[in-house]
Order: sequence, then C-alpha cells, then structure tokens
Amino acid sequence: MPDELASKIVAAKSTKRATKQLIYEHALRLFATRSYAKTGLRDIAQAVGVEVASLYTHIDGKNALLFDLMDYGTRDLLQRLTSAIEDVGPDPLARLYALVREHVAVTCRRQNQTLVAFNEIRELNTQQRDKIIPLREEIENLYIAAVEDAIADGRMRPVNVRVTVYGILAMGRGVATWYRPDGPLTPEQVGSEYADQVLRGLLTTASLARFGDEPIELTDLLDTTRGEPGHRNP
Repeated sequence: MPDELASKIVAAKSTKRATKQLIYEHALRLFATRSYAKTGLRDIAQAVGVEVASLYTHIDGKNALLFDLMDYGTRDLLQRLTSAIEDVGPDPLARLYALVREHVAVTCRRQNQTLVAFNEIRELNTQQRDKIIPLREEIENLYIAAVEDAIADGRMRPVNVRVTVYGILAMGRGVATWYRPDGPLTPEQVGSEYADQVLRGLLTTASLARFGDEPIELTDLLDTTRGEPGHRNP
C-alpha cells in the first residue's frame, strides 16, 4: 500500500537523521575531551553504537566531520550575534553589551563546540580554513564596530580597538573551561555578568559614574527618556 510504503520511507529517513545527529554529538564531545588527533572513527562509531563502515553512510570522513561541526557552529553563532545587535538598535554600548551577553551565553550552552572551534582549527586543510576564517572575522567586526562607535561618541576610553576585542573574545571563550550547567548561574546570568565587567573596564570615568555600583543592565543602555543613552533613571 502506498501509505504503508510512505510510512516506511519516513521512518527510515528519521532513523538516518537521528543517527547522523548522534554522530555529530558524540564526535563533538570526543573532539573536545580527547582532541581531534586522539579520536578515531572507531571511537565515534563505538560511542554511537554502529560499525565504522556505517559512519560513511552519514559522513565523508573524520576531517569532513570536523569541518561540518565548525562551519555550522560558527555560522550559527554569527547569526545569533547579528540578531542580538539588531534587537537592541544602533547604540554602540547596547550593541557591545548584547554581543558579550549572547556570546557568553552561547558558550555556556555549547562548551564542547567552543573548545573544538578554538583548539582544532589547525586540523582543517587550507580550503576549509579559508571558509571558516572569514566567518570569524565577521564576528570580530561586529565587536570592532561597536567599540569604535563607542569611542567615537565619547563614552568609551580611546583603547586599542583590535587588542581590546581580542581580549573580550578570549575572556568569553574561557567560560567553556569552567562553566557547569548544574551550577548556580544560568548562561544568561553569566553573560550579563561578563557584559557588565567588559563595559566597566572600558567606559570613561564620566560615563561610568552614571551607573553607580549597581550592575549595568541592557535596559539602562536603552533608556533614552533623559535624552541620552546610558542614563539611569533616578
């Protein structure tokens, strides 16, 4: 019967998708904990519960698997960060806050992805790196633009922009080494804490004085009721 055949086809495709998802999940975990070099396809197959030969039904090889993981993770992060700054509008401090908060929150939720992306890019071939690096540069440029604009409008100290951005990114990556999902803070809370610390380290004395000792929140940066972004309501 056609309906029965269709059901079998759908079930087969669903099983194939589920197996591929398991391959990606276990490969990511093994690459993060053991390293790419020390993880073989046999290790991945054993973790998934299939034969090594069966992996090739779903992937083109270990190197292609690594690239797929990096490519998806980097593109997804770029999309999330772009959406984060679009949501807050043009104010540079709000953009920087949103970037740091979202980036750190994503890092908390995807620790293995972050560790693999940072530690294993050297394992990609030249053609693969040439696809990943421009995506990373797009992410860096979001930060660079926010810092440059904040300096230009006088609310941020005239720091070395590129050094500052690299420092922010390195600090955010470090979350992947210590964050615990069962700990007292949610990814969003950690992200907000980091965003507050970044801004406090970069704002001019006059700009910082407006916020007092309370944590800086995104709503403070979006508050324009007194005619200037960054003013906290009395």
